[in-house]
Amino acid sequence: MKKNDIICFAGNLYDQKPWTNRQQIMTKLSEIGYRVIYIEPPKNIIYQFIKLILNIKQEQKVIKWFKRLIRLEKRKKNLYLFSLIKILPIKYRNFRKINYLFYCYFLKRKFSQIQIKNPILWIYTPDAVVFAGKFGELLLCYDCVDKYDEQPYYKKNFKEIEKDEIELLKKADLVFTSSKNLYEDKKKYNNNTYLVHNVGDYNHFIKTTYIETKIPEDIIRISSPRIGFVGSIDDYKLDIELLLYLSKQRPNWSIIMIGPEGVADKKISTYILRQYENIYFLGKRDYELLPNYLKGLDVLIIPYKNNEYTRNCFPIKIFEYLASGKPVVVSGLPELERYKDIIGFAYDYEMFVRLVESFLKNDTQYQKEKRMKLAKENTWEKKVEKEIEIIEEFIKHKINNENRN
Repeated sequence: MKKNDIICFAGNLYDQKPWTNRQQIMTKLSEIGYRVIYIEPPKNIIYQFIKLILNIKQEQKVIKWFKRLIRLEKRKKNLYLFSLIKILPIKYRNFRKINYLFYCYFLKRKFSQIQIKNPILWIYTPDAVVFAGKFGELLLCYDCVDKYDEQPYYKKNFKEIEKDEIELLKKADLVFTSSKNLYEDKKKYNNNTYLVHNVGDYNHFIKTTYIETKIPEDIIRISSPRIGFVGSIDDYKLDIELLLYLSKQRPNWSIIMIGPEGVADKKISTYILRQYENIYFLGKRDYELLPNYLKGLDVLIIPYKNNEYTRNCFPIKIFEYLASGKPVVVSGLPELERYKDIIGFAYDYEMFVRLVESFLKNDTQYQKEKRMKLAKENTWEKKVEKEIEIIEEFIKHKINNENRN
């Protein structure tokens, strides 16, 4: 049976690392035979021109981006990329509608050239709701992986994004959510809502356990025990006070932060943390090298705040951490409480410190194997398999109902 084409409005650049749900799922779908058109979010063309002139290292990437404005880039056998630009600098919602409607006409012409008919329209961000119904799609799927109105970028336009999301939820044939709280919230607007929680890149992070994986020199130079966080360092989710508490309570521990600062939230300030000699900021590291860095850490942590955003999130990094076999301690994220017999689940700062200390003293091979086993059961392949099963069942019922009529 021929697989449907998929048009995906992703909300993320395909080459943006580390990969999130969008890139992982669309790549996996292309690998199992779905033809995927991955449409990147609109970028400011003036900024791209400046980037091309000033940033020589990015020159080839920027040139490819310009080419994708007028033609599809074939990245893999069944995967095509297309880029959008911001055309008119006017008020958010009005600008977006005009900008996107222009592209509707342009994209339709492109899709007709490669004979796309009855596609699945797969949307990740609510602002792409303007594309709903524009491509004769057989199915509209909204894949909700975040509480967008709590993200700094969208929070600036809270009313617009809330209106967009409600409209999208009502128009969607299927809604996928990545956490229980998101599921409960979205199901109020759409009965065909399913919980398919986040997973991790097991095949990549299992490399942490390989003998040939070498620990980088900048980690080796830092004294043990090494307590590490890997990910974006943003104010809206990272608990700075918890890190300070950890540093003060155990000055002999090295707390290592690996990742870019202020990616989503420019107001993050790590100045106070940098005043402590046992806190180290290594900056962003290549995704391919992250298993090497994890290998040099003794305990991995997710020190998130308790707020509306984190209460709705299911961090991808949990299964990436677990694939490494290393012990993991998290602050009280509701979505991760179900794993508290395998991870350290802390309800307060004092408990967080005690759990890290306990793992440093008492971790076992049996616990390591349990962590890796759980990670192996939660892969992108399994997530895609579950979502496709739901989609195919929906299409089957839809076709049967049409035939009866």
